[in-house]
Amino acid sequence: TSAALAMPGRREISKDVSAFANSDGGVLVYGVQEQGHLPVRLDEGIENSVVSRESIEQMIVANVAPRIEGVEIRQIARDDSRSYYSLRVPKSHRSPHQDRHTNKYYKRYNFTSVAMEDYELADLRARSRLTAPLVTFDVETRHGTLFLFIVSNKGEVPAEQVLFEFTPPLKWQGPQD
Repeated sequence: TSAALAMPGRREISKDVSAFANSDGGVLVYGVQEQGHLPVRLDEGIENSVVSRESIEQMIVANVAPRIEGVEIRQIARDDSRSYYSLRVPKSHRSPHQDRHTNKYYKRYNFTSVAMEDYELADLRARSRLTAPLVTFDVETRHGTLFLFIVSNKGEVPAEQVLFEFTPPLKWQGPQD
């Protein structure tokens, strides 16, 4: 999902960012004029003395709970005094995320951010329990006796408390204590 917008106030940013994180993630672009939900031209940009990457990050951290990991904020200079901004908001597995201004939870619906219903909140809370983690386990042999175990988290949900059992149990060769 993506959205192109003129730079909104603090309340609109927290609403939009929480909606993207609660949905499938996406990119918000600030500094673009739209017509019929389609970008038509760049606007004059945002005054650098008024907004910065740091101030946008502070708005998000202060106004969206719980904190969303992995938000990327890019500043695109228009000239020495004005800029555009893009925000990449990942799909969150710690959702639902609440907009602290309205105490509501939002989702993306077509071209807008809308308040979520109770059943949608329950679905989001179950998202991390229903999505199984995907872990790969590779073994490489080097020099005939050295084994390198490579464990990687490949899924969208972090794997926790991963346990490996070897049958028969591994016997370690080397100096005995």
